[in-house]
Amino acid sequence: MKLNVKATQFSLTPSVEEYINDKLIRTVERLTKRMDPESIRLNIEVAKTTKHHQKGEVWRADATLRLGGKSMRSEASGQSIQEAIDLLEESLGMEIKGFKGKEEAVEKRQARKLKRATKFSKAARPRQKSARVRNESM
Repeated sequence: MKLNVKATQFSLTPSVEEYINDKLIRTVERLTKRMDPESIRLNIEVAKTTKHHQKGEVWRADATLRLGGKSMRSEASGQSIQEAIDLLEESLGMEIKGFKGKEEAVEKRQARKLKRATKFSKAARPRQKSARVRNESM
């Protein structure tokens, strides 16, 4: 996975970088472990939206995740940098799960279509053990 972390209007401390690794990167790796790691790119930006204000939602975190040809973007704001990262982790996780769900649905749909296309005659099907067999040899 290729990773890029950017801090805007504040300096990125080791504790914040460790928190990003623990929350975001571990979640993305867990949800994309079956995908090719070379095709995954994650860009994270953590920013303080204003230098003047001290209260309210002044921290913003956004992430852009590219899985092969698909691009997903999530954004979150919070009163602290940890809150913004937590909200970002939740929304990015939902985006990834939605993408994976669509892929699985397409695979199941194709399998159902193939099963419908290969219908056998009733004579070729195995008989159920509990079914009653009629004896019409009279």
